[in-house]
Amino acid sequence: MSFDRKKSTRRERIVDEIQRLKERIRILESRLENEQGTDLTFEDLNVAGPITLEPVIGRVKREYQIGDRIVQRRINEVLFCRCGRRLDQNHVLRCQKCSQLVCEDCAVLYHGRVYCLWCFKRIHDLSKTDYKILLCIASGITDTNDIFRITGVIPETVRRKLYGFRDLYVTSKASCLRELFFRVPRLTDAGADALAAYERIYGTDYDSIFVKRMIREYMKANELERLRRTLIRGR
Repeated sequence: MSFDRKKSTRRERIVDEIQRLKERIRILESRLENEQGTDLTFEDLNVAGPITLEPVIGRVKREYQIGDRIVQRRINEVLFCRCGRRLDQNHVLRCQKCSQLVCEDCAVLYHGRVYCLWCFKRIHDLSKTDYKILLCIASGITDTNDIFRITGVIPETVRRKLYGFRDLYVTSKASCLRELFFRVPRLTDAGADALAAYERIYGTDYDSIFVKRMIREYMKANELERLRRTLIRGR
């Protein structure tokens, strides 16, 4: 019991001392701010703004100088990304379009430049439905009914999306006789770039993971069917 009492008393003394130091700092800052004269200098070093739209993130250090006497005060600014995560100085990126500070999860690297999700969506305005359809096309699945069975997007919507993608994300220019007769859509370079970038945005969502699994199962079933037909023809 005696040890606990001594420990409690020591903790109280430390807390009281901290409170006294804070009060002394407050009084000193108030006195310095009200001080008049040519020998008084205020200097802000490594200044960070209170919101993510400011240009610099870091610790704020305010330096007061009165004659030969220098007093420094360090203030830690707490900054947050738009997604709600706290920004850390070692894990923060800046959008090169809007200059907003974002966490790594809200940043997209596209053509060697960093964009926040909101600015990137203005560059490639793709919905999750668009992303799923492009996933299918990239895997060689182009039949609207097959895409419907894999993604759940009705065939009419798939056809409308494919028409809207034309000349931007997919192309119907034939590279072989099969594509010439059946007009098989293929991804353009822009479509491949957009799909790779949107993989960062939608790729880890549960429904996207489910679509990828369905694509793998479809591809495996087709491969088994081709193998079965080859064996039958070989008999």
